[in-house]
Amino acid sequence: MILNRRIRTKLTKLLPPGAKVEAAVALQTDLPTGSPHRPEFTRSCLSLPYCRSRGLDFDNPRFRTDLANTILTVTNRRVLFHKVKQSSILPAPGDRVADEPLESVSLGWYDGDELPASRLLHLTFADGRHLVQITPRRGGTFIARPLAEPDLLVQAFGARAFQIED
Repeated sequence: MILNRRIRTKLTKLLPPGAKVEAAVALQTDLPTGSPHRPEFTRSCLSLPYCRSRGLDFDNPRFRTDLANTILTVTNRRVLFHKVKQSSILPAPGDRVADEPLESVSLGWYDGDELPASRLLHLTFADGRHLVQITPRRGGTFIARPLAEPDLLVQAFGARAFQIED
């Protein structure tokens, strides 16, 4: 089930004719801790051993801080990043901040024990720059049900997606 149909509809209106949304996920820097009903965001995903061992931090000039905490959309041809517009209680896609050809971006992903409800995403761009963020794998206010979008994201990247091993 695609749980963010509302965001997909809004994104589709922002795309050129012929473009089709394959996946859309919210990116965030901070890891949720605490219960699913009352999450707290106290720790950056860059504090994970995976990031530390690779020198991926906000001070690294190759890190794309301009794309942190955005909405990542993969179409049949492009990888797009939109700012989050808080127009009401529910966030919506705002201004586009980046647009890359799909074939110029690769995706590493990791679902580890330290991320029970999130997926780590490591995007690498053609110019060698990186973006490391997390996206929710489970959603819902009262029942933490699996979300389809993180898996659709991996499928949309096809051969340019790889699972990161421990």
